Amino acid sequence: MRPLRSGWTLAAAPLVTSPGDADHDGIPDLWGVLDDGHLWFFPRVTKGDQPFKDLCTGWSDYQAIS
Repeated sequence: MRPLRSGWTLAAAPLVTSPGDADHDGIPDLWGVLDDGHLWFFPRVTKGDQPFKDLCTGWSDYQAIS
């Protein structure tokens, strides 16, 4: 599964959260589990120019992230 640039549906991205500025660059970030079961980090959501980071797999059975 590739990271989403659009099409953020419940089926494609069942778990999404934003703790704010996780990487301390002054711009909000997202964390999400996509339909591939991988936990992804989406830095700089307001700018969109940073690469997405695939952190790990095995998140398919989780009900929530925060």
